[in-house]
This record gives sequence, structure tokens and C-alpha cells, in this order.
Amino acid sequence: MKVNMSAGHGGVSGRFASLEEVAMEYAFIIRQQKERKAN
Repeated sequence: MKVNMSAGHGGVSGRFASLEEVAMEYAFIIRQQKERKAN
């Protein structure tokens, strides 16, 4: 689980912030699928 402590009105800004968030979501989903297949 990842907690973004800088979220909110003063959150992360920059060109790649939204892409990083999507990448973290995909990584979580892929990790869950791998764990499901392992069991």
C-alpha cells in the first residue's frame, strides 16, 4: 500500500505526477495477479 502524504491542495505537481500515479496502480494490480497465480 502506498500513501501519498503530499496529496491535496499542495500535492505533487509536475509533468509526470499523474503518470506516476497510474504506474503505481498498474504495479499494484499486476502484483495482485501474480500473487493470485502463485497460490
